[in-house]
Amino acid sequence: MKKILFLPIAGLVLAGCGVKTEESDEEILRRLITTSGWTNTSQKGGIESHGFFPMEDTITPYGWYRQETGRDNPVINIYIVGDSAYVDLSVNIWGNFHIIAYNPDSGGIRDHIKPYRDSCYLAAIFKRIGDEEQDRGWVMTDVTNINFRSSNEPSVKLDSLMIIGGNPDSIMLYSPDTLMPVGRWVAKGDSLKAIAYTDDPNPVLAVYGFPVEGDTVVARLMTQVQPGVYEGSLPVVGSGIYYFAVDAYPWQVLNILEADYESQLWITQFEIK
Repeated sequence: MKKILFLPIAGLVLAGCGVKTEESDEEILRRLITTSGWTNTSQKGGIESHGFFPMEDTITPYGWYRQETGRDNPVINIYIVGDSAYVDLSVNIWGNFHIIAYNPDSGGIRDHIKPYRDSCYLAAIFKRIGDEEQDRGWVMTDVTNINFRSSNEPSVKLDSLMIIGGNPDSIMLYSPDTLMPVGRWVAKGDSLKAIAYTDDPNPVLAVYGFPVEGDTVVARLMTQVQPGVYEGSLPVVGSGIYYFAVDAYPWQVLNILEADYESQLWITQFEIK
């Protein structure tokens, strides 16, 4: 069972092994982008107990999580120029979105389920700078964050995101397809802080942190510090590659049963040292 580590209020590194083979460059790059811990598209995250939202009617959510039940084969585009390559990956993922909530009609806690469908996108740059005996020297040097977006156009949009902590000590993202050097790291036990900017007047934002290998997810609701600005911090746990995620929803998705699923989820990757 997945363990969820709760803060006071608050929810496969599949490392591509270097192999000497007769694979083509395209086959090697396809394998590397689908097996690296920096580009893992499994969906984790969720909040199981963060307290009550102020409610006008309908349900009062305790928390939520995605349960993936299927995905398409990824679409991978590879562009090679000399000893450099640009590779992008997109995949559709679907399943059940669980909202654990108190329902005044039934007078108890229930698991309310909505169908969800997300599209995921990421991209990376590879350069032939490594050992020719391993993967013909191809090494990932830059990667975007991992962007999940609901098939229903999300009405809540992250305009930009700042992450404070680790090395480098701050990252500013103005879009989910910003390429960043591989090698960002954060010390185990340190904290990462997210500052998210959105124009939506009534969003629900949460921040998650989890190592790609392992079951522990740390989660917290983000706090509005001024109009359109939300903050949340988490301690870093685990080892290997660490995913630091900001998840954004319209208020009605979590509080009104009839409202369709919408979400935008940005995941930024770090190495734990």
